Amino acid sequence: MQRIRQIFLFVILGLHIKGAWAQESPKIDFSTIKKTEIVKLNYDVLLDLPLSDLKKLAEIAGITTDELLQLSLNQEVSTASKKGESLFESPLSASVISKEEIVLSGATTIVEALRLVQGLIVRQESNGNFDVHIRGNDNVPPGNMAHFSENTLSLVMIDNRIVYNYINGGIFWESLPVGLSDIERIEIIRGPASSLYGPNAVSGVIHIITKKPVEKGIKVNGDFQAGNFNTKVADISVLSKFTQKIQCKFTGSADFRDRTMTEFYEFLRQQYLPSDSLISMFGNRFEGKSTRPELAKEALSTTAELFYCPSTDIFSGLQFGIQKSKAQSVFFENLATPLSIRSSETSFIDYKIQAFNLSAQVNFLTGNQNLHEMMLKPVVHYDYSFLTGNLEYELNLHGIGVGELTIRPGINFQEAKYDDSKYIELYRKEYSKPDLAGLLNGERTLNTISGNLRIDYKPVSKIRIIGSFRGDKFNYPNKTYISYQLGVSYNFNSNHIIRAVASKANRSAFMGDVYADYKNLLMQMQGLPLYQIYAGFNTPRNANDYKLLTQFMYEVGYRGMVTDNFQVDLEFFSTITDKFSALMPSNRIIEPNNEGQMEILDVWAYQNMDVKSLQYGSSWALSYSPVKKMNLKLFGSIHKTTLHDIAITLNQDFLITAKAKNTPTLYGGITLNYNFLDRWNINSSVYYLSEQTYSRYQFQSNNHQSMEIELDSKIIANLKIAYRVYANNTVFLNIRNLSPDTKPEFGYADKINALFMVGTNLSF
Repeated sequence: MQRIRQIFLFVILGLHIKGAWAQESPKIDFSTIKKTEIVKLNYDVLLDLPLSDLKKLAEIAGITTDELLQLSLNQEVSTASKKGESLFESPLSASVISKEEIVLSGATTIVEALRLVQGLIVRQESNGNFDVHIRGNDNVPPGNMAHFSENTLSLVMIDNRIVYNYINGGIFWESLPVGLSDIERIEIIRGPASSLYGPNAVSGVIHIITKKPVEKGIKVNGDFQAGNFNTKVADISVLSKFTQKIQCKFTGSADFRDRTMTEFYEFLRQQYLPSDSLISMFGNRFEGKSTRPELAKEALSTTAELFYCPSTDIFSGLQFGIQKSKAQSVFFENLATPLSIRSSETSFIDYKIQAFNLSAQVNFLTGNQNLHEMMLKPVVHYDYSFLTGNLEYELNLHGIGVGELTIRPGINFQEAKYDDSKYIELYRKEYSKPDLAGLLNGERTLNTISGNLRIDYKPVSKIRIIGSFRGDKFNYPNKTYISYQLGVSYNFNSNHIIRAVASKANRSAFMGDVYADYKNLLMQMQGLPLYQIYAGFNTPRNANDYKLLTQFMYEVGYRGMVTDNFQVDLEFFSTITDKFSALMPSNRIIEPNNEGQMEILDVWAYQNMDVKSLQYGSSWALSYSPVKKMNLKLFGSIHKTTLHDIAITLNQDFLITAKAKNTPTLYGGITLNYNFLDRWNINSSVYYLSEQTYSRYQFQSNNHQSMEIELDSKIIANLKIAYRVYANNTVFLNIRNLSPDTKPEFGYADKINALFMVGTNLSF
């Protein structure tokens, strides 16, 4: 790993030296450029143009500058193929949420904004805290503990920086150091993309791209709003372009919320009860109750970034950031209730440079997290760090043979370290419990070294063939996994394109799966102490061979601009997912300990399950503008998911085949935006989730059963009415979560009530 880090530093130094001699690229020729060429211009190219040039292009195209930047089918999407291109030409199922859409919609968090596109299941757990899945496959295998329902199949990035959680997979959304006013766009890729972005991009990628300084001088964007349940959301970004070569940015965000209720769902009595009266599934009073029953979220963050662009061919950026957050939602549950408070304090540094066809990025994140502030068995408080680096080169071979050929090789490394030893000792002294143990009990490391190759070939102008291949070498399991993506697209003309893709992706190992080594005294049984053991794959008591989760996908799609005011995006997909892992009962044995005393060990071991998920479905997005300044969008997904060889109980006594009931089979929405009288804007939206069944492990009379909760279909309505006071500065009324009922959207989580907010969007 040390040698790889040295190579990255050497390359970065070389890029800077090369950049010092770079020349400016040619200017746009306004006398010859055509409208069709303008609407296909790279999105960042438009943003980097002087305002006067942007206005000239808009005049030639016959539209306003805002409309030029907002053309949904021609916003740049680079996540799909790691190459800046129009969304219309993207080889994968992709969507873009623009900054304008976010502001107009009234979304108060990044996750809530994801309800604006097809293929994403977004369920609120408590005020401002959400669960997000791309195309489902959640709560698999069913009937296990709550943290196995977390989305561990999708990769989240901010400006190409991975923000994945390696303790058990997934993403802690409240810990992201980015506010809504700093977002340029959010790119969503549906379907396996590990061959482009590495492990954990199994069901897709959510890529948050932040703003860069464009105009000379200082540009300020801010969003401030407040409402019931003590909800206060504020964020601000300040961008400054000192010269054409040097720019900088400062951001800050704050999000404070109370829950919409103060009671908690109790597993034993299966009802909502006050925090101080909760009883565990074993029938005893629960000690780890919440210290702040009213808390939903507290999140603060700030970032600073410096950009240096000696020419149009050279770009570099250095960013720093810190965040501190708490969230009370469903994740690391306890024996009484699924909700718990987790906290994070982290900081990061990220450096990236692109010179001509060579790009490099190195980032480092460090901090501490506590997955359950009141849980001491096991201790789940740890320090951690995550280091990653990426180096790629794009080679254009258009002059060789027939057509256009681009090859993009790259190398990547990732290293995650987690250490809970400091907190184990701290809690032993603080609570006078010398037998306390942690989930990991020491420093643990996971690392990956990867090589990838992307090929993009156009034999003729209408046909495009893409292929990407990647090999990931893990330290655990000590194996190399291959992922790939093969696709072809055909352009009938500039308004219609069809595509077909086959891909394979895999997940990485997690700290809990590999290194869990927890021993807890439960009670005296048969005159002997009974201990519960959590055994990870890389521990002596686990005899299972670890195989990483893998997904295969086949997909066909169509994008079309049927008329000037009617756009269509359709996709049909089929996936096979297997090698799910979970913590399951293994065996119960009686043996002597180190002192020769006999004890009973109830071993729970992480293991791969026989279950296999077969899914097929379709997603769609229809955008229609019936009149000027009005836009209507209808989007949704429907699928059928069948689970083969799933266990009826955690003892795995019987394996059956059944329909997956954990994921809604139909989900999506409709949005309507209307701007009238120049100053007023109304944005209304409806988001729909069909019925679902959530199952969770429970303990009854020495049998490991599962309990279920039926969640009815739900319609969630939102409304934002904004009045433009001056330029782009508005005041607004924002109403979220209007619904015929207040039933939970997620199993055993909070009942969700309407949120009424007033605020202002500032831009000057």
